[in-house]
Amino acid sequence: MQILSAPSPLHLGILLIAVLTPGAAWSQEPMESFAELQSRIGIGDQVRVLDRSGVEIEGRVSDVSLTSLNLTIDGRNRSFAEGDVQKVARRESLHPAVGATLGGIAGSVTGLGICATTEVEGRCVHSYRVTAALYGGIGAGLGVVVSKLIPTWRPVLTTSDSLSVRIVPLVTPDQKAVGISLSF
Repeated sequence: MQILSAPSPLHLGILLIAVLTPGAAWSQEPMESFAELQSRIGIGDQVRVLDRSGVEIEGRVSDVSLTSLNLTIDGRNRSFAEGDVQKVARRESLHPAVGATLGGIAGSVTGLGICATTEVEGRCVHSYRVTAALYGGIGAGLGVVVSKLIPTWRPVLTTSDSLSVRIVPLVTPDQKAVGISLSF
């Protein structure tokens, strides 16, 4: 009969990272027209607009329609026609769950590292579970705070006047293929 031993701190750390790491499914592809843009930004959102001449302008959305985007910049209104805009990015903070997850993982791994370096006779001075949970909780709390303090600029609209090609591998258990998308 084989007796199972407790998992090592390394295995616990790897398991935490695999289970809790946020997936790429949270991201969304940028829109390609003002008609689609209305669903992504609202009045009062802080945005950056890159115009066709390469100038980047930052302001708050005062109105968005099928044909124009209006911003308030330093108390003055400015209107952009769809043809004048190359890119629009909205200011966001990381979601608190992302901060909590990343902070919790970092805290737990730190706690497990502390346990591993303070072992006496092959055992952690404190319980691995208690140390990982304590440091993980502290890390999660700090992660939430930090996630709100770090702004990100998420592209919500990109337009292109040139040909673009997107190639995507399509792999299933039964077949392997390549998807090709052309836009011009």
